[in-house]
Amino acid sequence: QKDQRLYVFYHIYIPPDPEHALSVIEEQLNQVGSASAVSTSSGPSAQYNSTTVFYNTIGKKVNETFVEQVCQNNNLQCHYLNHYEKGFEFITLQDIQEFFTYTAIHDNYNLVYLHSKGTFHSQKESNVHLRRSMTTATNSNECHTALEQDTCNTCGLIFSAIRSPFYPGNFWAAQCRYIDQLLDPFEFRLKLEKATKRARRLRTRGKLTLHLLPELPSTLGLGRYAAEFWAGSHPSIRPCDVSNPDKHTWKYCCLLYTS
Repeated sequence: QKDQRLYVFYHIYIPPDPEHALSVIEEQLNQVGSASAVSTSSGPSAQYNSTTVFYNTIGKKVNETFVEQVCQNNNLQCHYLNHYEKGFEFITLQDIQEFFTYTAIHDNYNLVYLHSKGTFHSQKESNVHLRRSMTTATNSNECHTALEQDTCNTCGLIFSAIRSPFYPGNFWAAQCRYIDQLLDPFEFRLKLEKATKRARRLRTRGKLTLHLLPELPSTLGLGRYAAEFWAGSHPSIRPCDVSNPDKHTWKYCCLLYTS
C-alpha cells in the first residue's frame, strides 16, 4: 500500500473566555477525523494511512490535555507547535514552509490549512455555517481525490478570481509541492503593500483605474488580509472547488465576504 499521509495545519484563536473556542476546536477536529477523504464505496477515493495535525494557539493558552483527548478520539496525531499572545495567520502559514524545509517531504503529500473561524467574532451566526462548510470541503473526498489524481493542486469550498485568486475564508487543501513554491508569507504581505502603493501611483498619473471593488484592506489584501491571498499567489496554481455554483452563495461568499 502506498505511504500516503495527510498533514493538517490548524491556526487557533482563543479569547479570554475559552468555552466557545474549545467547542469549535472539538467540532473541527471531529470533522477532520471523520472526513470523507477515506475509502468510499462509490467512485475513486483518496486514502490516507495517517493524519497529522500541527496547531498554534493565539490569545489564551489552550488546555493541551483537552486537545490531545479530542485528537485521540479521532485517531489523529496532534502536535502543539507554539502559543502566541497575539498574531495573525501568517504565523501558521510560515510554519508550513518551515515544515517543508526541515522534512523535505513535499513531493508526494497533501496538506490542509484551516483556522478556528468564529472564535473571535463568536456572535456571528454566519461564521458557524462558513466554518463548517469550509472545514468539510477541505477534508472532503472530492477535494483529496482531485489532488491525488493531479486534477488540480489546490481545492476548497469556493475558489474566486475576484480581488485575487483565492479561497474566501482561507480554508484550503493543496499538494505540498505547490505550496512549497510560494513566497514566505511575511514577505508576500510586504510585496502586496508595495504593489498597492505602485498601483495608486499609476492611478494618480492616469495610467490605471481602481473601480472594480472598494479600496479596502480586505479587497486589496493589506495587513492581515494578505494571508487569504497567499495560497493562490503562485502562477502554477490549478484550483478546484466543491461548491454548488449558486449565485446567492457566490455573492455572499466571494463578493461581500470579509473574514
